[in-house]
Amino acid sequence: MPDEAGTIIPPGSFVGPGPDAKVVPAKAKGRREPKYHLKKPRKKDGVDSLEFDEAVDDVVEESCRDEIFYTNSGGGVTLSGGEPLSQPEFSRLFLKACKDRSIHTTLDTSGHGRWQVMKGLLEYTDLVLFDLKHLSPDKHLEGTQAGNDLILENLRKTLDSNGVKVWIRVPVIAGYNDADSYVTELALVMSEMRAAKVSLLGYHEWGRPKYEALGREYFCDKLDALPKARLESMKRVIEARGIEVTIDH
Repeated sequence: MPDEAGTIIPPGSFVGPGPDAKVVPAKAKGRREPKYHLKKPRKKDGVDSLEFDEAVDDVVEESCRDEIFYTNSGGGVTLSGGEPLSQPEFSRLFLKACKDRSIHTTLDTSGHGRWQVMKGLLEYTDLVLFDLKHLSPDKHLEGTQAGNDLILENLRKTLDSNGVKVWIRVPVIAGYNDADSYVTELALVMSEMRAAKVSLLGYHEWGRPKYEALGREYFCDKLDALPKARLESMKRVIEARGIEVTIDH
């Protein structure tokens, strides 16, 4: 296997601020999976270079140390980030190596990447956790500084992929994507896409300490968490379309 890829940090530990410096346990229904975050590519000669701290083989060996536990518990490995689609070669090799060992694989993605890359990863993926911030192109641009045409196209294609289970995850933010009219639209679109499961992720402030550690202003300072009753109301609207819905974080 090519000598390319990422650093793995033991599940449950915290080494530094930012999504590329920690590993947290994934909480999926009936599963316990370590979520391995890849480090971002380093700068080399002024450009991004796919240079990482460990070879794929080393990362796979580290992540599969608890292989017997995964087998007995029904768990596996979740590949997150950062964004796995931005590191396609490592992500593909890592997922393939896990599948070669019959380990359940989960891909955690925003879906913002070329379809050919996504398609290549799906070949070795059992479950996709697909983030969906907003259906409106304008609102998505407002909230993320990026459009959502590519994301929605990839979501449709992923849902149409045979043999891949997809859970759509919606971060719910007061005043952004919690209006009754939007929830009704979301439920309709999810039904039209034949989505099997939607997870509503209520806004929380778990990221605040990271900003404070970096000396940065917490730009969500004026946001409030939605009451659980509101999330339950949204859940019922989507469930009415025959879709399984969970409330998570």
